[in-house]
Amino acid sequence: MLLTPTLRSINDLGDCYLPQDASSVVIRTPLIDGFVSRQNAADVEAKLRQENAKISVIEDSKSNEQPSRFRSPLSIRVLRVAGFTYLGIQGELLLEFVDDELYATWFFPTDVARFEVEIGKQLLTVALNQPVRLHAATELWTDVDYRGRKYWAWDDVNFRKKTECWIKRNT
Repeated sequence: MLLTPTLRSINDLGDCYLPQDASSVVIRTPLIDGFVSRQNAADVEAKLRQENAKISVIEDSKSNEQPSRFRSPLSIRVLRVAGFTYLGIQGELLLEFVDDELYATWFFPTDVARFEVEIGKQLLTVALNQPVRLHAATELWTDVDYRGRKYWAWDDVNFRKKTECWIKRNT
């Protein structure tokens, strides 16, 4: 059965016009430091708490819509982990969950210059705002946030496309 777009043509939806079964295939892809996309939020949070991580919730939003044939609900939860260490460098880690599944991670190192050297040894050099494919469905990029802090982000490309399709269908 095909999804029936409302008030849009099939061309507007592009890759979003897929059979419903296509979105139910779960493929996990590696993110930062052992985290894997589509991990359950409660499981990730429990693991971090076992490690005595300093966790805070910085976003926990849910669409107020009830499921209908026109609009499906969507929830976003973002956790901040203070004092997270990756490649020997401390920083802040953000974990974004969409519909209770890990979608992306952002690392804000406290020592950017040292981190650039370390990540260059482990992975590769990433140009500002130029995504690099690390795995079949993992992209890594770096950019600067609105406060001027440089970060590195890992995300699940397929999950990103699924979320973008939700936005196209529901806005």
